[in-house]
Amino acid sequence: MGLTYSVPSQKSLEGNIVDMSTRLKLFAALALLSSVALSACGGSEDVPEVTATTTTTVQNKKAQPAHDSKIQQLDDTGLNLLFSGREINGLATDGQRWTASFDASGTANIAWKGPNGSGQDTGSWRIENNTNCVTWQTINDGEENCMTVYKVDRGQYNLFNGNGSMNSLITTPEL
Repeated sequence: MGLTYSVPSQKSLEGNIVDMSTRLKLFAALALLSSVALSACGGSEDVPEVTATTTTTVQNKKAQPAHDSKIQQLDDTGLNLLFSGREINGLATDGQRWTASFDASGTANIAWKGPNGSGQDTGSWRIENNTNCVTWQTINDGEENCMTVYKVDRGQYNLFNGNGSMNSLITTPEL
């Protein structure tokens, strides 16, 4: 099992470039740690190797991940395939395990349990601008959270909150 990075040294980078590079490193590392944790908790016996090349180039002040990266952001079509009419299992960064269902009509249900207790909630969801936007009745004080989703391996995805923080690792049968 290994984690590979290639990051060039740059003396001055714009804030958005550093943020993108840092985010790529973070979710690659979290994917690796989550895979190990899931394996230790009786998950899959095969712990996938995560390789992420985060070479950053300065071109028109935008960071661009290397083309050979296994990590890819889902677009609207990919998000609809992943969520619509499906039940998703996740592991949040705080250790809570959750299962959510996303009805094709826009209704969502979630149940969770873990070190912070258990509970359930209902709400709505929609896909917009390559994000999965969810509004729960009580979670996040009822405010909408539009999450970016990255595929990190077969059947494994990372969710990032609208503010850029890591939300969860989700696992699902391969589409």
